[in-house]
Amino acid sequence: MENRDRSQVFGDPAAPYENSLGTQGVNYTDDTGGSHPSLPNYLALYAGSTLGRDGNDACIRSGAANLGAAAVAAGLSFKVFAEDLGTQDPTTDHGAYACRHNPAAQFTDPASTSASTDFTEFPTDFARLPTISYVIPNLCADTHHCPVATGDAWLRSHIDTYAQWAKANGSALILTWDENAGSDLTTPIGLVVVGGGITPSVQTAHVTHESVLRTVEDWHGLAPFGNTSGVTGLPGLSRIGLGVRIGLGIPSSLRPMALQRRSAHDEHDAGGLRERRDLAQHHEAGERGRGREQ
Repeated sequence: MENRDRSQVFGDPAAPYENSLGTQGVNYTDDTGGSHPSLPNYLALYAGSTLGRDGNDACIRSGAANLGAAAVAAGLSFKVFAEDLGTQDPTTDHGAYACRHNPAAQFTDPASTSASTDFTEFPTDFARLPTISYVIPNLCADTHHCPVATGDAWLRSHIDTYAQWAKANGSALILTWDENAGSDLTTPIGLVVVGGGITPSVQTAHVTHESVLRTVEDWHGLAPFGNTSGVTGLPGLSRIGLGVRIGLGIPSSLRPMALQRRSAHDEHDAGGLRERRDLAQHHEAGERGRGREQ
């Protein structure tokens, strides 16, 4: 979500749903994000680096390595579901959609430039989700312009059905904020991971946006890029394994991320990666076939 200290959400009676999620999964108490204002934090979540944009919120066009490009190169599918994007250009602001809150819109590779679509396209049949999905609420729903209670209600209405499905179907939802409400880099932001095979706990170890991205890389067998080679993944999580579908949602900066596992395989050698790619391609071919039958 956007621009809130952890203490402004967790423990606040205005956020009953988010507090409920905090008890259903792994709740991190010392995620300090990494920068100010919003944009460099989204870059860290997607590219493993702020790309030198600390202190700058202006959208960019970069050819740097990133999650969307790495996922597609590995044979995985990737999508950004952005509320109020409509059919407009994702690299520009319009209405309650903010370009700076869409990390894929900052990159020039084909996987990133073709990734963005309106949130109305988010499937109700969650088995049809891409392998990795970012969910981006608008400027009100992410609490950038509106109270915590508004974002909490949005998450309950739009994300809870997926979160409960994820727990029963080997998926995972990662809910994170972009930055805290102040100007420091020490006050923690919220971070919760809920999903199948994930045992609820409270984790006090210090983590950052790069820790989140490294977790996603490890789950999918992707080589680290940016600064993620120098960090470890999030503690307290069992390995999700092959084909984790990720839905990252951060309203304006508060984005829930959902990761859905397609298979129980958990291989890390080159042969295992090739097999995962083949399985992903076979799964997507089957999805297209079922779509034609419908």
